[in-house]
Amino acid sequence: MIKLSLVIITSGKNKFLDLMLDSLLNLNFQSDVELIIVSSSVEVNHLALLKFSSKQIVLDQFLGYSYSCNVGANHANGQFLYFLNDDIYFPPNCIFSILSKLRSDEGFYFNNIFSPLILNSDCTIQDSFFINYTSRFRKNIFFNKKFFIAKFILKILYLFQRKKFFLWGDSDFFPVLNKEYDHIMGSSILLSKKLFFSGKGFDDRIFLTFEDQLFCFKYAKELKSKCFLLADIFIVHFGNKTIKNLSDEKKGFFNSLDFFLHETKN
Repeated sequence: MIKLSLVIITSGKNKFLDLMLDSLLNLNFQSDVELIIVSSSVEVNHLALLKFSSKQIVLDQFLGYSYSCNVGANHANGQFLYFLNDDIYFPPNCIFSILSKLRSDEGFYFNNIFSPLILNSDCTIQDSFFINYTSRFRKNIFFNKKFFIAKFILKILYLFQRKKFFLWGDSDFFPVLNKEYDHIMGSSILLSKKLFFSGKGFDDRIFLTFEDQLFCFKYAKELKSKCFLLADIFIVHFGNKTIKNLSDEKKGFFNSLDFFLHETKN
């Protein structure tokens, strides 16, 4: 029985995708892992697709990250789904360690949401979601009040709900094994297939970003599931290489932000 489905969302043109798939070639437990690649328009060719049980779904066009994840999940046979950007690198023994944990306490892992610790390519802990967006857009929208007002409102909303907004780069953040957090970043999110579909999957009305927060804050909460960081396992995220068009990303960010705020206002 397949234990873990790696669901990779890609345009098929990212140079880091080959590096990601290369990092899987030395794994010797192929029967426990399958690869599900959801690609936009371009078919992916790599030796890893021959080594593992694999499926490739080529879409005519990119219809959003949430939609692509849901398509991949529907084709997956694993008990657990691990959704990934295509610019992730797996250090040696990473997947083995994840599988070991999934086998050690299935009840705990079946009912909650997880991610390994995410490092940048320079081995620093990945910056927070909003720190990334602020730094990338600063030169382009430094005087764009809408961005900063939206950021302020969202953080106030979390505080009002008495939630601690999980920021990778906060000065008070220290990775703690199995410490509970409010949400897991969508570039690396691991959960059981049963939990994913019990929570209705990712809302495909969100084209880009916030699909992870919405799932964790709304659907997982309804199912009484929690989010945990596996701080004794790490992956490397080359970061922000999946989407290259800044104007499209900015537009998608605000549209997704509006929808997320609307869906979590109660």
